[in-house]
Amino acid sequence: MPGKAKLTLDHLILGAGIVFLALQIPEEGLFNFSGWVERRGIVPNFTVTTWLLQLPYFILALSLAYFIYRIEPGKFLPIGLGVLVWGLLDFVGFAGLSLISRGYVPGLLSSVIYLPLLLLGMRILRRGGKGTPRLAVLSSLSGLLIMVLPIAAFFGVYWALAI
Repeated sequence: MPGKAKLTLDHLILGAGIVFLALQIPEEGLFNFSGWVERRGIVPNFTVTTWLLQLPYFILALSLAYFIYRIEPGKFLPIGLGVLVWGLLDFVGFAGLSLISRGYVPGLLSSVIYLPLLLLGMRILRRGGKGTPRLAVLSSLSGLLIMVLPIAAFFGVYWALAI
């Protein structure tokens, strides 16, 4: 009889990327996230094309973080966990926009999935005795970079080309 499959940090970190690709991008596309952003004047001229062009920046950041983590998981654990923190930040962003706008923001429903991924990751770390304040700080910084760098890079290029 085969052994019981064990959920690992690798599964959760990869899972966050899969949620983004397989659920969040389609949700944002189907429910017109770009139109929602443009109607509220958050980013002028944020068309479907603009939205599509910014997606590779996030896909690259998440993929790069995952592959760096996989090079040496023990050494690069904060970068891998940064993907889970990114998911939390993504959810907080969508939830905040939903509260401010008092309505549904396309991407909110799929972003909720990041919460259990992060909580399960924290549980695995706690059980393994790896959860330290230093790891929490480094993972939070990694998650923040994974969130901010693609936005800054895309809009830097976007606005530079618009001039």
